[in-house]
Amino acid sequence: MPKLVHRTPKYRHHKATGQAVVTLSGRDFYLGKWRSAESKRQYARLTSEWLESGGVLAASTADTLSIWELLAAFRRHAKACYVDAAGKSTKEQANYRTLITRFRKAYGNGDDWRW
Repeated sequence: MPKLVHRTPKYRHHKATGQAVVTLSGRDFYLGKWRSAESKRQYARLTSEWLESGGVLAASTADTLSIWELLAAFRRHAKACYVDAAGKSTKEQANYRTLITRFRKAYGNGDDWRW
């Protein structure tokens, strides 16, 4: 049976982006420019929180996004992205509008949200 060792995760260089990265609970966190003071502060903060929680990522409200916020962000993206050369909305936009409307009818959140 392998010996389980609790070590502080390594501060690594992500060569493709030039950033510092640390992997906690299987998730990569990009910390900023490699070897910068800010990236080292982020590394210290994240790893200390991770170690204090017993090697488990604590859910942070800053990192969470509601489904309604996600749908609103996608709606803005679709309205900007799915337009033809004349500036008119394309069929994809109509398809997404229908999908989002059905989703909201099934799981509504009480406010009057329109496409």
